[in-house]
Amino acid sequence: MQQSHTFTATKDPAPMQAWSQRKFAQLVASELKLAGRTFQRLRKGSDRWYTEDAPWDYAHVQAMSWQTGGIPRILAFDLHVPFLQGQADTNAAAGSHARQGGKNVDICLLHSSPDQYRSKTQRSKMVRDAVLYVALGELKGGIDPAGADEHWKTANAHLGRIRRSFADLPTMPQLFFVGNAIEASMAGEIWNQLESGELANAANLTDDRQAVALVSWLCAL
Repeated sequence: MQQSHTFTATKDPAPMQAWSQRKFAQLVASELKLAGRTFQRLRKGSDRWYTEDAPWDYAHVQAMSWQTGGIPRILAFDLHVPFLQGQADTNAAAGSHARQGGKNVDICLLHSSPDQYRSKTQRSKMVRDAVLYVALGELKGGIDPAGADEHWKTANAHLGRIRRSFADLPTMPQLFFVGNAIEASMAGEIWNQLESGELANAANLTDDRQAVALVSWLCAL
């Protein structure tokens, strides 16, 4: 857990969510390359994995794969997690998880191999196994400081639903938050959750030190 961060506001003029996802994927690739670790990338709408040396536009990345200590990892973007509770499902019984519609999560680190994640059929089976989720993160690409607090409230509510959904399941993944604009009003709440363990990590994506530290942590899980 990185607790040395100072969360600062930013007025970076870059585009929003798509830019943030692309930058995050690029940071992961850079971290793995610098460490001499091999990885692959899965293109959106495709079942084909590409090696790290293949020509690539990170705007089209759906997932990335590598190994950590010989253990396979998949980093998936905007993944539908079928057993996550919606707002109306927070009081649902544990046995009803499989019947709920589920929710999308911005960033998911999974204990899975490329072959297990390759096709939609294989993927649909894998994502229903709660023990395969290593870490889940919310990524908010909004750059307007005036709206940063609302983005955090939305992300925080989703993280809360993730905690409640996994509370009845055999494992609890590590949770993290990444934002483009982090204001003082929300920095205190984020810091408190880091200290309490509700969040395992957090970073301002436009602060290189914070972003690299979070990506390094994620790639080591």
